[in-house]
Amino acid sequence: MGMVIFQPNSTKGNRGPQSHANIRNGIFDTRQSGKPVVLGPQRVLIYGGDGNDPDPDNPFGKTLIQEHLIHIDISRDSPALQFDLIGLNKWK
Repeated sequence: MGMVIFQPNSTKGNRGPQSHANIRNGIFDTRQSGKPVVLGPQRVLIYGGDGNDPDPDNPFGKTLIQEHLIHIDISRDSPALQFDLIGLNKWK
């Protein structure tokens, strides 16, 4: 359980609204938020938890991935995105 946030990378000249999607069972779909991802350079922030006992301070349960940042460039020809997060759990 978690969230992925796409922010146009303004330091590389990209502008526009950010997009986000909830991660459930390891899958996310930004189309559900109603805001498609802007093409071009992106900063991608990924947050994740174990999904157990969520609360206002920990909406994804126990933190497993705390703000992992990836830089990508999205074009019309980009395939469906997949992020390999194995080994990022520093809070076991």
